[in-house]
Amino acid sequence: RSAFEGDARFSGRYVHMFNWSGKLLGVMELDRDIRSIAVNERGTTLFAASLVDSKIYAYHISELHR
Repeated sequence: RSAFEGDARFSGRYVHMFNWSGKLLGVMELDRDIRSIAVNERGTTLFAASLVDSKIYAYHISELHR
């Protein structure tokens, strides 16, 4: 976060996915800047909080990771 100024320090569009060994599996680009994320227990849905409008958005991970 220290590389960015202003609100850009607290949000982003990219989610980097790693396996438990630390290997990068892929990078997902969302359609808006988000400030925090969570994944459901099955690992199928990503929930993202928007910094711009304070809404929570849900994304199907299979549609994001191609």
